Amino acid sequence: TLHQQAQTNKKQYFDSIGRAKKHYYDSLHIVRRDSLHQVYEQFWDSIHQADSMWWDSIRQERKSLRSIKKDTVLNLNTADTTELKWIVGIGSATARRIVHYREQLGGFVSVHQLQDDEMYKDAYGHVIKDSYRVPDSILNHFVIGTEEIRKININHATKKQLLNHPYLHYPLAQKLYELHRNQHIKGIEDLRDIEGMTDDVLDKIAPYLCFDCEK
Repeated sequence: TLHQQAQTNKKQYFDSIGRAKKHYYDSLHIVRRDSLHQVYEQFWDSIHQADSMWWDSIRQERKSLRSIKKDTVLNLNTADTTELKWIVGIGSATARRIVHYREQLGGFVSVHQLQDDEMYKDAYGHVIKDSYRVPDSILNHFVIGTEEIRKININHATKKQLLNHPYLHYPLAQKLYELHRNQHIKGIEDLRDIEGMTDDVLDKIAPYLCFDCEK
């Protein structure tokens, strides 16, 4: 991969620098004073050559990355942070946020979830108003694969499981927990009468719930 090639180039660069330095310091002990200038010039020639090779590899890597970024389509449920950063408009912070949100959700069911307010909340559950948002223009670089998402068995869920899901705030998670403690929930329609359960929340959370699946 490009990442592995970059690491190889980096190692070769520092190996070249190390060899040049060793040759220089070894030569200091065996050459005459009037030859030191020649040794010094050879040392810097080696350094310049290593630098030239390094920057050539960087330019080639950047050229390859530009080509990848232009045409890349990634599976949103399997891409890691390195792959996500291939997309122009996705930096390190956003890539980490996407992977973290994916884990919280249990997997993405739509590329439009990259624009959920829930993905841009701080540790206290407040939406970060000035946070960078994934723009519409790059959503076409993502697809949803066939991987199964992680679902919550609503009839056996712990309060912690419910609270940890981004689409369930505390009062709603608490009421869901109390409901399944008092009755067996047969389907999504049984959740509509819960106080605070809007159609929007129900549509969002439905793909992540199951009712008769294994624990």
